[in-house]
Amino acid sequence: MRCINSSLAKVRSLCRVCPANSAPRASVRSPALPPVAALLTSRQAHICARSALSGGCSSRLMQGPAPSPARRMHAAAGQGNSSSPIQELHPLELKEILERISQGDADDVQLIDVREEFEHQTASLPGFKLMPMSRLQEWIQDIHEEMDADKETILLCHAGVRSRNVAGFLASQGFTQLRNVTGGIDAYSREVDSSVPLY
Repeated sequence: MRCINSSLAKVRSLCRVCPANSAPRASVRSPALPPVAALLTSRQAHICARSALSGGCSSRLMQGPAPSPARRMHAAAGQGNSSSPIQELHPLELKEILERISQGDADDVQLIDVREEFEHQTASLPGFKLMPMSRLQEWIQDIHEEMDADKETILLCHAGVRSRNVAGFLASQGFTQLRNVTGGIDAYSREVDSSVPLY
């Protein structure tokens, strides 16, 4: 029994002086991420974690890329409220305005067709300036030279969706009297003038 106890004592003694046991254990902690990292993509969060040791994420990374005009357009169209400068225009009301224009009595109105060129060639209404939504980034740079932001601006497309989106973007650019043709040229053809081709 004494031999056993003596052996155990020697083992405990050796364990206490073993380098593996005597070396202090390093505390491994992940670098703390800035709160905004929770909102980043997985790739951005990974970059953020790596850069946290040297001061955290850069402000550019946290802000992300600047939104394109198209993204701003859709965002603006989705922020409608009671004070929105965008109003719906019934095709019959548009007919009256076009009659006034033909008589030279509508200098305070400007017309924009946001459809594609092939659509415009298929069916069109007089007085509308073709400014395709797909080329927004091209013509938006000169919009304040081409159009008066304080004039009544009527927008037309095939069914009223694209024109509504462009109207939302023009509102964000300072246009104050925007009117979207409800149902687009398709509704105008069905409800007002059947000579306008359907497509």
